Amino acid sequence: MGQLNRLGVGRFDVSGVVAVVSAGLTAGVVGRAALDKTVVFTGAMVPYSVQGSDAPFNLGFALAASLTLPAGAYVAMNARIFPWDDVMKDKAEGTFKTR
Repeated sequence: MGQLNRLGVGRFDVSGVVAVVSAGLTAGVVGRAALDKTVVFTGAMVPYSVQGSDAPFNLGFALAASLTLPAGAYVAMNARIFPWDDVMKDKAEGTFKTR
């Protein structure tokens, strides 16, 4: 973060982005803790090692989301942001959606 300040960006406070398996379940644990930080969980429907994976896009999207969202726990997948308590993985459709 110090490097960004030397570049004239000013104060830069990133709370967190986490890429995990079972992002919705993990986000639930953090969400119930009601931390005063923004934590965005992400992952992928298709593993990173497979060509055409959604992992790189989801990671970039989650990083951007972490800079704009208020404190809380979220899941960022497929260009959508979900509150920690309103997300599910739909394996049949290959997407994440609200409950």
